[in-house]
Amino acid sequence: MGRKKFFVIFLGAVVLFAAGGYGAYEFFFRKKTAVVPEFIPRSSSAASPSPRRDKLVIEQIKSELNLTEYQIKRLRPIMKEESLRRDALVKKYAGGGQEGQPALQEELKLFRKYYEDMYSHILSDAQFEQYKKLRAAHYSTQE
Repeated sequence: MGRKKFFVIFLGAVVLFAAGGYGAYEFFFRKKTAVVPEFIPRSSSAASPSPRRDKLVIEQIKSELNLTEYQIKRLRPIMKEESLRRDALVKKYAGGGQEGQPALQEELKLFRKYYEDMYSHILSDAQFEQYKKLRAAHYSTQE
């Protein structure tokens, strides 16, 4: 590898980090603790959940966690993706009866871990602990 090729790669990395800020650093250098299952569609062409529901959820956690505008800006697309992918996952197991429930629960567990890991990079430690309490209360009321 010549000096010119090294310089081009180096310059590309500098531009990427400048454009992505700390988010690019996290993407390349933070240890990934969970891998999202590939069988959950990432397509934005799937039927979108209610925008009103998304807005209500964001407003609720904004007030509960005292989020900054920067945090909201970073969380909004992640939460939208999470909602779309969760709906697709549940739809995948719809009509499967009782035999599909254990598999669904296992996949949802991995799914939640993946998104909690993403949120942990955006929220402060105190905010993340409060988020986990809100999440646990939400899931306990749905059962």
